[in-house]
Amino acid sequence: MLDPETAQLIEKGLRELTARDVGPITSERRIDEMGLDSVSTGELIIVLEDELDLVLDDQDLVGLETFGDLGALIKKHKEL
Repeated sequence: MLDPETAQLIEKGLRELTARDVGPITSERRIDEMGLDSVSTGELIIVLEDELDLVLDDQDLVGLETFGDLGALIKKHKEL
């Protein structure tokens, strides 16, 4: 589940990276729908880490497919 605060942060980061309207960020929406390559995805992760003051493990990032997956990973790290 993607909480509204995290969805807004992801949307903000995507707008900064792509300079375009990205539409609603939902749990089911696939990250690759945004046309991000691995570098852009990494930049998005850095933006989120800075905004949330946390560090995500690179191994945990492997296999992320949806924004819901990313939201769950962020939630897990915020609870640590």
